[in-house]
Amino acid sequence: MNVIDVTPRPAAVSAVVRFLQSRVMTILGIVFILTAFKWGTLLFIVHQYETVIITRFGKIVRTVTNPGLKMKLPVIDKLQRFDKRILAWEGPPTECPPRTSSTSLSIVLPGGVSAIHSFTTTA
Repeated sequence: MNVIDVTPRPAAVSAVVRFLQSRVMTILGIVFILTAFKWGTLLFIVHQYETVIITRFGKIVRTVTNPGLKMKLPVIDKLQRFDKRILAWEGPPTECPPRTSSTSLSIVLPGGVSAIHSFTTTA
């Protein structure tokens, strides 16, 4: 047997329920959703390990290197992200260590005691 609660609601609760189901709240909800989408395209995050170049109609407007939450113009500005963690070797190729090399490490400890360690590295 199902029991149906038939206790009357207070008038204030009925008025709130009617207001939440009204056209005004529907319009406010739609405006809120559209505003959220706009803010989502307006803001972007720059991480510590990246550089962002902002272009407007193909021309560079600005370069952002410091991390944080930044703003751009929606639809007009485009982002190009570049990773700072990619490193390029700028010296001549002869300065690169060979595939197998022998290296010695000299450490001077407090009190004038020195330790020398020799090791071989392989790639």
